[in-house]
Amino acid sequence: MEAGVAFFAGASSAGTSGNLAFISAFLGLTVASGAISLSFLNSLSRLSGFMRVGDQFKPLPIGSTLDSKQGVFYWQPGPGFVGDYHLVFVAQDDYGWTAKKDIVVRIGPKH
Repeated sequence: MEAGVAFFAGASSAGTSGNLAFISAFLGLTVASGAISLSFLNSLSRLSGFMRVGDQFKPLPIGSTLDSKQGVFYWQPGPGFVGDYHLVFVAQDDYGWTAKKDIVVRIGPKH
């Protein structure tokens, strides 16, 4: 992992009936040269992402992309991105089951 970038994955939560297989919609996280890549099941019918700022939900960070068809979030934080970024991803399958994944990306100055 590149210096200055840390990740914390929060708890997932599922819809009303708690489809345990669907809670695993989040497949993995990789970091290469400071770029962040998150993988989700690509069989999801809906995948959306937000950045939590205080008690509000804002669009994902500038420069990031969320390819809901492929189930991939990608972000290469540029200069000036320092601090904690609280990202929230919500997934839904064809049966209406939903799952939420909270991730905190902590970016510090490089030494």
